[in-house]
Order: sequence, then C-alpha cells, then structure tokens
Amino acid sequence: MINVKTQNQKKIAPIFLSNGLSSTVIIPIELARKYAIDRPSHVTIQDTQNGILIKKLEVKN
Repeated sequence: MINVKTQNQKKIAPIFLSNGLSSTVIIPIELARKYAIDRPSHVTIQDTQNGILIKKLEVKN
C-alpha cells in the first residue's frame, strides 16, 4: 500500500531518514517515482558541496 498524501493539490510521498536519527522528508510524488522511492523508503543523507544528496538505502540479502 502506498502512503500518499495530498497537500495543496500536489501528491507527496514520505521518506524516512536513517543514520541514527529519525526524520521524515516529504517530496513530490513525481520525483519519488523517478527514483523508485514512491513507497515509504529508507534513505541516507549526505552533505555535498551543492546541497544534500539523498540515496535510497539498499538492503542486500
């Protein structure tokens, strides 16, 4: 089940941040689909010279 919310006529998808702290980032659903994070996903955040880098956390079996 996709947890998609509507706010100001735009669809958004939640992302859960990991790295020891728990937060929620809300991004436009179109952007989330582009990077396959349109379902609630775990991601890592890195500080870069140009802003922040959000990477989907991949689980290896």
